[in-house]
Amino acid sequence: MDADRSSIEIKVLLKNLDPTKSSIKHKDRLRRLNKFRNFVTARPPPEFYDDDYGLLLLGSESPAAMEDEDLANMTLYGMLRAAGCKSKDHKDSLKRSARPAISLLRYLCLEFDYSSKNQFLGELNGFGQALCALNVPQLRTLSLDIHIGKGDNESGSRGGSKDDACHLCALILARHTDTDCETPKPVNIKDVLPAGETRAEFENWLATCQSVTSEVRRMIQENISAAAGGGGRKKAGNEAVAAAVTKVSSARTSFDKGNSDDGDDDDVLGVFGKQSINRKQSKSLLFDGEMDGGVEIVTGLGGGNQATDGGGKPTQWSQTQMASATERASISIFLEEERERTMKEKKRLEGQKQRLLGRDPLGIKGSVTEPNRETRAFDLRDIDARRDDLIQQALNEIEEEIEEELAHVADGGVDQVNWLETQRQALIAIAEENKSNGKSILPTDPQFDPSLFLTLVHRNVSYQELQDSTSRLSRKTDNQVERLQNLVRDNFDLFIKCSEGIDIFADGQDDSNSANEGMQKLQRRFRALDDIAESCGDQAKKSFKPLLDNTNQVRKVQSALSVLQRVAPLLQVPSLMRQHIENADFSSVVKAYRKVLVIDKDHCDVDLLKYVRTKASESAQEARSDLELILADETSSAGSLLDAIRDLSELISLLEGEDTDDEANKPKSSDGKTPRAGSSKPGTFSIDRHVICVRDYPPAMACLLLQISHFRSLVEKHISATEATVDRIFRGEGPDGSSNQGGSNSDLSSSEHSSSQRSRDKRWKIDVLDTRVDATSKAVNLAKNWLPRLLQIGLATEEAEKRRIARKSRSGSNPGNESDKEATTRSAFELFKSIVGPALMRLHEHAAFCALGVSNQGSAYKIGATFGRSSAERLRTILQSPLPPSQTAKCALELAVLTEAIQEANDAMISIRPMKDIKKAESKKKSYKSPLEKCYTLASDVVVMIERRVCIYSFDACSRKLSANASGNGTFDGASLLACVQKLSDDLTRPD
Repeated sequence: MDADRSSIEIKVLLKNLDPTKSSIKHKDRLRRLNKFRNFVTARPPPEFYDDDYGLLLLGSESPAAMEDEDLANMTLYGMLRAAGCKSKDHKDSLKRSARPAISLLRYLCLEFDYSSKNQFLGELNGFGQALCALNVPQLRTLSLDIHIGKGDNESGSRGGSKDDACHLCALILARHTDTDCETPKPVNIKDVLPAGETRAEFENWLATCQSVTSEVRRMIQENISAAAGGGGRKKAGNEAVAAAVTKVSSARTSFDKGNSDDGDDDDVLGVFGKQSINRKQSKSLLFDGEMDGGVEIVTGLGGGNQATDGGGKPTQWSQTQMASATERASISIFLEEERERTMKEKKRLEGQKQRLLGRDPLGIKGSVTEPNRETRAFDLRDIDARRDDLIQQALNEIEEEIEEELAHVADGGVDQVNWLETQRQALIAIAEENKSNGKSILPTDPQFDPSLFLTLVHRNVSYQELQDSTSRLSRKTDNQVERLQNLVRDNFDLFIKCSEGIDIFADGQDDSNSANEGMQKLQRRFRALDDIAESCGDQAKKSFKPLLDNTNQVRKVQSALSVLQRVAPLLQVPSLMRQHIENADFSSVVKAYRKVLVIDKDHCDVDLLKYVRTKASESAQEARSDLELILADETSSAGSLLDAIRDLSELISLLEGEDTDDEANKPKSSDGKTPRAGSSKPGTFSIDRHVICVRDYPPAMACLLLQISHFRSLVEKHISATEATVDRIFRGEGPDGSSNQGGSNSDLSSSEHSSSQRSRDKRWKIDVLDTRVDATSKAVNLAKNWLPRLLQIGLATEEAEKRRIARKSRSGSNPGNESDKEATTRSAFELFKSIVGPALMRLHEHAAFCALGVSNQGSAYKIGATFGRSSAERLRTILQSPLPPSQTAKCALELAVLTEAIQEANDAMISIRPMKDIKKAESKKKSYKSPLEKCYTLASDVVVMIERRVCIYSFDACSRKLSANASGNGTFDGASLLACVQKLSDDLTRPD
């Protein structure tokens, strides 16, 4: 994409970011930011001039805007000010457009046209280089303090964007350079982020950010330390030389007896700024030879100084041939890097020169005066390459104009024709001169011809436009001269020092002897300074050695304490889990156990963490056993059972692959839920001779099996308890086991004995009838309480099964493999069909037998005895006889409640129907049949049967009353009969 188009887009964007203009609203700025983002994210990415990078960031404050006359007359609001623009109405907050502005700035600096995987260590694009080359006052206009301190948490959109600001701050701290965009110049973090809280927020982000590698963090820390210490990193060439000299100094230790300090001493002296021997060695590259103490120092070509004794042998390591070769290698590395740097600078200047060649020096062609007006691409080099064609085209145009004027010469005269002819002759002369001398229209070309330039480029431009352009050109030249004067005035002391230095070197060329004396004096001073530094270092090492050792010990203790503080939450997990288990808060147990899973039990080398993991696993196994006991408890509420199913499922998923402990897995026992005798398998419970191992099933299925077994056991216990109570009453005991004998038979007369015997016969029959009513009520309560409980557990089981099948299908495994055979072949629907349905049918038959005793005449349903088949004939007669009217009415209400509960359960069974059964029924076009359908039909028949008896009893009582009234008064009371019918209609569930 054309770079001129990019310049226009930048100018339009910056004009619309100015907050001082009341005509530009927030939505206008946001729309312009989004439009520019769409422009830079297009493929292929657009191209930009070098001046465009600084122009976009700084606006009118950029060097390009100050030097360009057209841009100097515009008010351009840079992206840095737009991203850090503070709100006038909200204290310590930003404008709403600051957030999208800094987001766009991060994209341009770190993501635009970027191919490297590491955004901070790779080669930066033009926007990133321009940002890192800004000074501290310019960087502060970005308001990073507000973005990081209040972004994304306190002020909403007016707090800025913390993540984008942290990315830009990390880039600045890692890659900040001088204004040449090459020399590293670390910046102090306090200059960028003055507030301590903001720096702490940035350090937390830096430690947790995924996109920031450890190498980037190390680079940022080194730069912060270097900037805080007052200096930055050395140039690349100096680093190479320092590395080479360091290798030489390491080899020199075997020859130089005076420098046998160990590594610890070097570290200690490094704190006090001890100068290494490399400086002595590097000085041999700069100074000439001297005579000192009978040692002759000879300057060799490229080999440094060579000190020899009287026998011609070197007396120091730095004067050996090996040291000279290393120094020459260091010099070659330094020169090579300097050559590469020079070539890069040359290429950069050449690129600027080529870009300037394409512009119109007068600023008439290719300029932009209105932000929204598009301009055609203009390049002087293209016009210069086609100057012959353009000259010929101009001649043709002039000839056509002459022909037109000749056609109208009678009206206008010949003045215009003569003027056009003069132009044609002048253009022909210019063309001939161009062919002979090879003139050019490029201002930088030595063969530049102003006449040819004006003819080809500005032939149709008016005189006023030319005059204005020359005025602008002269003002620009005056501005450049004024800037040079200001530069000399601001740096006059540096110019004086440079001038004096040049004079010194010039004088040294004339008088080499005086120069050698000066160099010798400098060398002696340097040696004296080195000796002083060495003595200071030795003394400091002796004085501060105990203090430094103590400091190292303190640092080790502090490091251990910090490690313990970091892992303190992990160390507290086992005790927290035990507390949660004691409080029966198993959800918190699961959350706490999930924390210790970060400890790798196979590859962790810290024994303390291994111990924590082991204890946490034991507590998790204990919690698992407690949850299994809750699932097997018949007194647990439905809500606690569902919570236990959820917690146990999560805990089992976390315990997969864990090595279980024998003590933790030892089965527990409780009343009514004891593990099988002799069984070592944990999680095994025996309920009414039915043994169930909870760990063989998913938690929901295991809970359903246990609770269904409890329901079946309660049904059998209720029937057995009713039969035992009736037997006790028949034997002469009370319903509660007390005796009904009134006294001794020997103390009573024969008449009293016969009366007492009749009273006892009547009493046990009444107690049996009351026991039947009570058994009916208990059966109804049992079904009413357990059916909703089992349905909730069944629904949870079906949902868990659906999730398990979905996970298996996503993982690509077959849900019907052998390991999942038990979970897939037994569903909640089938358990209701095979266990709950028969148990509920038996319970309802028992309730019907207790309430009715025998079926009505003509009824299709025959009521069978659920107990008392082997009892005495008199007892069986009472059990199978109808109840009295009052007791029948009471049982009718109970059976109606039971029927309603069964109907609700029957309707809810469709929600736990398996998907495979639904698909199979749809394929075979079979109607759905609930497992409780037969039980509901029986309940409806029994209700109709007992309500018919209620009607018979009510009408019989009413008829006797009406008969008595009619015989006494001689009138038939129809109102009483109507009242009886209305009462029955209101009381009966099926009045039809």
